[in-house]
Amino acid sequence: MLERAPLSLPASAGIAVIFGVGGGLTGLCSAPAIVNIGFLDARAALFVAAMLAGMKLSDFFFGPRTGEAESPAATQAGNAG
Repeated sequence: MLERAPLSLPASAGIAVIFGVGGGLTGLCSAPAIVNIGFLDARAALFVAAMLAGMKLSDFFFGPRTGEAESPAATQAGNAG
């Protein structure tokens, strides 16, 4: 029989949900929105401004991103030595 492990989400999962809902409500994705700013699309400019503000809020609440992957394998490798 398979054993069930408890579901474990990263602390920033809530931010990802908010980002996804925002994209779904506006019908924009981050890269196309940045391109649409070049066409002077006010909706895209507002979306990108909100996206950048959200990134800054994320840094404030969760700390700046380091660019390092925090995978379980990397964590176990660091604990093994």
